Formats: sequence, structure tokens, C-alpha cells
Amino acid sequence: MGKKVHNPHDKFVRETFSDPERAQAFVEEFLPENLLRDLNIPSLKVLKDSYLGKDMKEYFSDLILELEVKGSKEEKLKLSLLFEHKSVPDKYVLIQVGHYLFSHLFKQIRQKKTLELVIPLIYYQGKQKWDVPNLLELYKNYPQSVLEYVPRLKHIFIALNEISDEQISTIRNSMLAASITAQKLLENPISAVRDFNRILSVFPTDEKYTNFLNLIVVYIFEITNISEKELANVFENIPAPIKNKVMTTYDRLIQKGKIEGKLEGKIEMTLTLFDDGIGITQLAKAANISEKEVIKILKDNGREV
Repeated sequence: MGKKVHNPHDKFVRETFSDPERAQAFVEEFLPENLLRDLNIPSLKVLKDSYLGKDMKEYFSDLILELEVKGSKEEKLKLSLLFEHKSVPDKYVLIQVGHYLFSHLFKQIRQKKTLELVIPLIYYQGKQKWDVPNLLELYKNYPQSVLEYVPRLKHIFIALNEISDEQISTIRNSMLAASITAQKLLENPISAVRDFNRILSVFPTDEKYTNFLNLIVVYIFEITNISEKELANVFENIPAPIKNKVMTTYDRLIQKGKIEGKLEGKIEMTLTLFDDGIGITQLAKAANISEKEVIKILKDNGREV
């Protein structure tokens, strides 16, 4: 059913949805309207739980959102965002989802807990077009009388490559809109420069959003081939408060070891970005070293990890 795939987008996407405000905006924008009517959106919580067993981590990464059903604080619904690791469509994805759901239910039964309803949401990040998966597609040659026994597995399917610029513009949370725009960047300098410019032009200038802006900048550097000259042109056309923040991050990434590859530069960059609130995983990617090496650098230089 496929091999394990390392997705460079996964950590950034998890960071995007780990913020309740961004998660709420995502739910409001992408969940079906009939489902939204029955949910108390302000009650949304981002949980640290994971329903994935070791075998399922080969195929998915999950993030659990908990929402109350309207009219009852006792009834809570778990919305499980499954980030699709594969870069191409997989016809067996719903079998994997079914395994995910029933493994969780069986675990609840063993622990003698009240059964929780989990709605799976597949967030596909590949470039190739993929229509909504359907289990019936696996049994095309069977007669209708037999197909009636194929399980119906209801799920929500969102393909990143199907989200239009127009839809992104309607998202009420500008940071979520910036994140989704960044995720859609291709290794196309023209498109990347245009979209990077758009992200920076609408991003909030409030100081409290600096860390997330830094994460976006680091992420874009990782997934695009924008040249230094093209970046300089982008920086010239953005508001001064944003420009100062971006240029600071850019200088630290480029001038302190990202390109030169010198150990001293990597250490200095790691410490500086850590002090700015950048996480260990992002630091490892930015400095092109392992997370273990990042932790050692931080501990050797008196930082608490």
C-alpha cells in the first residue's frame, strides 16, 4: 500500500494548524456547510493526541481538533486532519483511513471508554490531480448486488492544488491565507516571486506574528529556487515593518551559514534563530544538520531545550 515518504511540507503544515485561530479559520472555510451548522466553532481545541499507530505513520501525519456539537457540551466531535504524505494519488488511501478509524475505536473499546466520533479529513499536498477517493473504484467489475456490501467510508477530502487564489483571498485569517499560499508555491521562480510578494504584502505587521512569519520565510527558502536577486526585488516592494523582519531572517539564513556551510555560521545561525522562537525541526532544516546536532549546539551554548 505504498512506501514511507518523507514530506518536506508536513512540519510546516502541522505548525500552521496547531494555532487555534488558524485552525478555526480553516474549519470555517473548508468544512461542509451542513456540518458547520451543527458545530460550535469557538469551542475548537487543538489536541496533542495522535490516533496513529507506528504502521500508519508511514502513510499519514495527524492533528486532532476537538469541537463541541451545538446544544450539548457533553457531546464532542473529533475532527482528525490526516496529512497525506504521498506526492501522487493512492487508490488504497481509504483502506488506510478505515484502518485508522477502526483501530482508534477498538482502542476505546479495550479501554472501556465512551466511543468518540471521528471525522477524517484528508489534506492532500501532491501536485498531481486527484479526485475524491471512493472505495467503489476498487471493485469496478462487480455487479451492483455485490457492490452494496462495499463499506461506505465518509470523509472530507481537500486537495491543496485545487484551492484557488480567489478562495484563499476569502479566508478571514491572513496568516492561514499566507500559509496556504506558501504551500502552493512551485519551484517556478516567476510564480514563487509573485506569491511570496503577495504573502508579505498582506501579512499582519503586529510583533506577535513575527515567529510565524519567520517560519514562512524559512519554509519558502527550503522549497523554492528563488535567487538572491529576485528576493531583493521582492523585499523592495513590501511595507517597511515586514521588510525589516524578513530581511533580518534572510540575513541570518544566508549570511550565517546556510549557503557558506561553515560550522561557525551554522552555530551562530542556530542560536540566533532559536532565540527568535524557531523550532528545532526548522533549525535543523535551515542549517542542514540533524536535530540531534541542533540540540547539542543549543545545550553547549547554554540554551534550555
